[in-house]
Amino acid sequence: MNTVHLRKVLKQCFRATVTPLIWGHHGIGKSQIVESLAHELELGFVDLRLGQMEVGDLIGLPSKQDGKTVWLKPSWFPCEKTSGILFLDELNRARLDVLQAIFQLVLERKLHTHVLPEDWKIVCAANPSGSEYFVNELDPALLDRFLHIHFRPETSEWLGWGKDTGKIREDISSLIARYPHLLGHQSNEIPLEILPSPRSWEMLSR
Repeated sequence: MNTVHLRKVLKQCFRATVTPLIWGHHGIGKSQIVESLAHELELGFVDLRLGQMEVGDLIGLPSKQDGKTVWLKPSWFPCEKTSGILFLDELNRARLDVLQAIFQLVLERKLHTHVLPEDWKIVCAANPSGSEYFVNELDPALLDRFLHIHFRPETSEWLGWGKDTGKIREDISSLIARYPHLLGHQSNEIPLEILPSPRSWEMLSR
């Protein structure tokens, strides 16, 4: 799926209240696309790199209130009556306890006692498994919660972006235009096996 199609599918996921999981190699612009879509839709944007987080970074730290333990919201957690996109990057680089917390977030839109505001959307991203990346295998029950998207940007899109933004030198653009394989990661295959379930058919129906 190229960039244009990805943006269309993400918008449809938002309308259908389905959580997308974007699979793709490093450095291809997954987070930039999701952030630019948030700006286009005039939504807030929170980017969490799960591979760098501990579970306390997600559910907050304990405190004492009226003789009981309560959990303080982490600083990144969205405020009530706001709208935005919560981008969970490096999903399969997260520690097991972090993944358990993410499971609840994707399923129930909650992190322990904290409830994600209604107008916030969740988007996840991951690198494919295999010899190239140090990643964890994800639980089939967790994988079943997502609409899986294989993202592979087209060379022409990257060249157009470089020209429009002026971020890529003309001689580099000319080189990539002539030898597109040098842009990197042109493989169409991502080793991923997702089996259907009643839940996944219901998500497709939405």
